[in-house]
Amino acid sequence: EKQSVQTQHFNELQDSHQQLEDFAYIISHDLKEPLRKLHQCSIFLNEEYTHQLQGRGLTCLENIQTHSGRMDTLVDSLLHYSQLGNIPLQHENIPLNALITNIHTSLSQDFLQEHVTLRIPQPLPSIEGDLITVENIFRNLLKNAFQYNDKPTPWIEVGYQTPSDSLIFYIRDNGIGIPVSQHKTIFQIFRRVSSQAHT
Repeated sequence: EKQSVQTQHFNELQDSHQQLEDFAYIISHDLKEPLRKLHQCSIFLNEEYTHQLQGRGLTCLENIQTHSGRMDTLVDSLLHYSQLGNIPLQHENIPLNALITNIHTSLSQDFLQEHVTLRIPQPLPSIEGDLITVENIFRNLLKNAFQYNDKPTPWIEVGYQTPSDSLIFYIRDNGIGIPVSQHKTIFQIFRRVSSQAHT
């Protein structure tokens, strides 16, 4: 009977995983084409009408190009996530200093907050890992630090410690923080702490 229950759970997991793959494929197929057209239109505008734009207009056009490219990458990441059980992770050397700096620059443009200071107390090491996965982890953490900060001079600090010959990375900021009572909630998939919890 125990083996029968385990088999049932295994089959349910297989079905769920297949549904995730199907969902990711449909979403990527439906999003890729309009994203491609949006990016092509932004390139055309950049080539033909840049001389007529200035200031805010030029910045918006640059943001369209940047964000449409970023969205295309996110769609690929969704497909990558749905296939994690089927394909091996791509291990490569990842220079974290460059990665974190690029993410910070991108988020500064996303949130129109050029004044968010990035602190790196000591040069970050290069690590071996799957670039898409590592980038998504740091991007999500830094994005939260950008999004939930009401200070006049916001800052974000990215560093690491080396206890027992291991690397432990951390991200600190002077934002609103998360109450201790909500710490378990943030690790539940597709769950978000309410705005009231940040006050």
